[in-house]
Amino acid sequence: TNDVKRKIFNYANFMSIEWSANNWLSIRPGYRLALSDKFDTQHNYSLTARAKVTDNDNIRLVVGSANRFPNFDELYTYQVDSNHDIQGNQDLTPETGMTVSLNADKKIVTDSGWNLGVGASATYLKVKDRIELAQTSILPMKFQYINIDRFESYLFEANFRAHKGQFSLSANAAYYGISKSLNESGLISPDDFFYTFEGNLAANYTLPKINTTLSLFYKYTGKTQMFTLVSDLTSSQ
Repeated sequence: TNDVKRKIFNYANFMSIEWSANNWLSIRPGYRLALSDKFDTQHNYSLTARAKVTDNDNIRLVVGSANRFPNFDELYTYQVDSNHDIQGNQDLTPETGMTVSLNADKKIVTDSGWNLGVGASATYLKVKDRIELAQTSILPMKFQYINIDRFESYLFEANFRAHKGQFSLSANAAYYGISKSLNESGLISPDDFFYTFEGNLAANYTLPKINTTLSLFYKYTGKTQMFTLVSDLTSSQ
């Protein structure tokens, strides 16, 4: 076999300024310049507005672009053996998109010594040329990174944290809907929204005498969606 050498160079620089309009509202615009030796320069812009309702209550609104270069694995992966056939794609194009997010969090300290935190968020994301791993053949089974023409998602998330003494507990729940559209050889895949749920729970207790932490983790992952490129694109999964 012959050794194959591949390399890419990416560089990014981010700058932002913050303006405090008053004692409860601050605004932070941002700019990110991304350079690559393989792709055209990308410009990302963002605007964050933070409202401090009380010392323990915050609301944030974030609006920005969502551009991204393909990474090394997506371009050059080559894992082919008797059990796998996963390949990168050197013809990938960078992602371009936009996102809007609204977040709120609250901290609570109880008289009994509990430190509590609750939060909720809603995020919208729209991306052109989204990069994802797709199944390109069923028999034999093959996978390759491709650009999806249009990707759109809505994410609703809630989290809870509790801490007292040596005990801590955290929980997170997320419900999201995803729509994907792929146009291949004049055939357009279904673009209905696919909805799923994810959740996780973590509990920790520290035994100070022996400096040991006992942890319990649970994670639930709902159904996922993947394109299968076959002769009839209407059967995407």
